[in-house]
Parts: sequence; structure tokens; C-alpha cells
Amino acid sequence: MRTEWLFTAISLAVGSACIAESETDLFDWSPSHDGTTVKEDGNAAASINLRMLARFRPLPASFRKAGLDLSKPLVELGKRLYHDKQLSADGTVACASCHDLARGGTDGQPTSLGVGGQRGGRNSPTVLNAAGNFRQFWDGRAATVEEQAGGPILNPIEMAMPNAEAVERVLRADASYRAPFAAAFPRAAEPISFANATQAIAAFERTLSTRGRWDDFLEGDEEALSAEERKGLKTFLDVGCMVCHTGSLLGGSTFERVGVVEPWPNQEDQGRFSVSKQEADRMVFKVPTLRNVLATAPYFHDGSSPTIEDAIRKMGKHQLGIQLEDAEVSSIAVWFGALGGELATEEAGPGKGAHELAAEPAAEPAAEPAKAQSFPLRDFMRGVASPALDSQDFGKLRKAFTRIGGFAPGGQFSSWSGFVQAGLAAVAAEDIVDARAACAGCHNKYQEPYRAKLRARPL
Repeated sequence: MRTEWLFTAISLAVGSACIAESETDLFDWSPSHDGTTVKEDGNAAASINLRMLARFRPLPASFRKAGLDLSKPLVELGKRLYHDKQLSADGTVACASCHDLARGGTDGQPTSLGVGGQRGGRNSPTVLNAAGNFRQFWDGRAATVEEQAGGPILNPIEMAMPNAEAVERVLRADASYRAPFAAAFPRAAEPISFANATQAIAAFERTLSTRGRWDDFLEGDEEALSAEERKGLKTFLDVGCMVCHTGSLLGGSTFERVGVVEPWPNQEDQGRFSVSKQEADRMVFKVPTLRNVLATAPYFHDGSSPTIEDAIRKMGKHQLGIQLEDAEVSSIAVWFGALGGELATEEAGPGKGAHELAAEPAAEPAAEPAKAQSFPLRDFMRGVASPALDSQDFGKLRKAFTRIGGFAPGGQFSSWSGFVQAGLAAVAAEDIVDARAACAGCHNKYQEPYRAKLRARPL
């Protein structure tokens, strides 16, 4: 009976309730683990299918985007603005008040407090890694953090500034802001503007990436997770949570109807329906990220689950139609502990000056730049495998060959694994000649068919 419920629930989630902009493409990135399983302990295998792991990706060091500035002066200005309570009507609330970096990018409240002690209607989602979400806010009403950053400042409950001009008057009255704005926007006739302030805040938010042990695991270090954490990962996959919690953020890439199998108890907030007015969007919300999830209680848009265990049980009941056993709940929660990370310490690299992008607010948002075709295996070979061959680093070569095996498609590529096994055998024997031969054989046979397959993908 439980298997039938699970099959039905996953079918519903995939077929009707998960509303994604795009599916994870197995050719974009594949995990780098040996064989077809990931070890649960020294003697047993957890039978984690690599195609399941291919649904996840490591985080980047920052969420850079083509055509957007992440210069050091802009990021530093954004960090200051993010923490400045002057941007609220009564000087008591900053962006950091509801999105405290020391509290997992949230405020620990079921719903957040704004100016004058007003309480908002939704739980504050984490700002950590938020720039990687496909849409912003629980209802997805903003496309990017650049579009999102000004919303809370002007929201009458949150920071309650009456308009953009009022924000500009406050900033221009503070002489200490003149130099930082000028450094971030050196060619702007008037550097201090509401649009430039929100652009700076968004630039800071794009640096809030929290890579951790989960990323090390995805990149090939099986020891990055304990045996209990790997067991929790298997449970997470087996019960079907990965249907919606996928990608580099383990969420943040789809809309989902909360209460797919059993209606959500709190029907007051109708989610995306408030934006679209489409009946199909009732109770539809953006799937939240699971990154740093143990630090972001309470959970869900209404803050209704005070503990992670309660949240896991609710997802089993309302989304999958199953009553998870206590051992399953605990196991998944243990794995969630591996999803925490630290803020990147890498300074923002050189970038195009903000003044070159938008010295003055544009009347219409710039068109999305054309999406470039990617060849991830080629990039991996050039960046990792080839240098390992040149330096004869057999430790790196072993990891390289196992990851190359993870890229393997089926069909006409049936002998791909043979080249990988030959390469691994050469590495074990520390035979650099045979290792080069295995790489050359795979390259010569499959380079063009593989690229042709990638070119055939829709962008």
C-alpha cells in the first residue's frame, strides 16, 4: 500500500504540481563517484543511483551573472546598505533584521516583524544562496535579486519607506555615503540613487554562497559525508524528496503546490495566486532551498513547523501521502546536517564598472543575454584531467577517470566505460602511457558524437 501511495504522489508531483522552468540536464554535470553506488559503510553499499545524484550540483563560489557587476567597491557598498537601518521609515529595520547572516540568513521568527512592530504574513526565506533561485520571494513575483532588493524597503509593513525619493534623501544626507557610491558608480552624474542602492545590495547578495561538505561529496570526496549522512541521503532519495528538492540549491528551481496529496492546514495564504490570479496557482509556492536548512527554522511560508523533524513529517504527509517512520525522519535530518556551509571568503573579482552597465535607471530592463551553449566535459578535461596527465598526478587522475565515467551517456556511447576502466587500470599501475592512451581513445572515438548530442539540446 505504501509503495502505491509513493508512486502516486511522485507521479502527481512530476506531472502536475512541480512547475519548473527547465529540467536538470544530465549532460551539464555528473557526479564523480566510483561505479554505480555510493558506499554506506566499509562493508555495504547504499545503492544510490548515480542518475539520482546527477540531479544535484555543487554551488559556485558566487552567483555571478553575465552583464552584471560584482566589483569590490559595489559589493562593499551593498554590504553596508544591507545592514543600514536608515533605509527604514523609523530607523529600526534593515535588510539584515529579517535576513541575519548569523542566523542562516533568516530571523528565526514564524513571520517577520517590520517597522512599528508590524508582523508580516510570511516567513523570511534565507538570503544565503538566494541569488541562485530561479525566482525571488515565496510567490516568485521578482525574477532576480536586483528586482527583489528594493521591494522590502518600500513595503509598508517591512521597512515602510514611502518612495524611492525618500530613500535617496536619506542617503544623500549622510556624507559618509558619498565616497562609497562614487567608487561604485564613478561615471554616474549622480551616484546616489535608489536604483544604484538596490543594485549594490543585490551585488552583495550574489556573493552569499555557502559551499560545504555536500559540495565536496558531489565533487568526488565520498568521505565528506559520514556513513549516517549517506544513509540519510539514500532515505531522502528513496522516499521521493528529490522530485522537487533538486539542483545546486536542493530547491529554488520550481514552483510547487503545497498539499499535493493532502490539503495544507493553513489555506489563508494562497501563494502565487495573489500574483497571477490564475486558479491553477492557488497554494503554489516556490520550493525552498535545503541549503543550511538546520539553521533556518521555523519552516514553510507560514512558519508553521518549529522543528526540522516536524517539517519532514509534514512533507511526507502532504506532498507524498506517506507517514514517514521516526527512523526515516531522523535519518533525513542527519543528512540535512551536511547541507550547511560557510560564506565564501573570496573577494569579489574585477568586473565591469557599474557605471558602464547602468549609470542611470533604464526605462525598461535589459534583455536577457543569449544563453551560451556549454560543453562541461570539455571544460573538465581542460581544467582538471589534462593538467593531471601533464603532472602525472595519479591521485587526481583516478578521480578524473571516475568523474569522466559519470559523464557517460548511453546508446552509441556503449564502449565509453571501457575506456574509463582502462584508464583506471593504468592509474592503478601508475602507467602514464596507458593512461594517456585511454584518454586519447575516448577522445578520438566520441568527441564529435558527444558534442553533437549536446548541441541538439534546447538552450
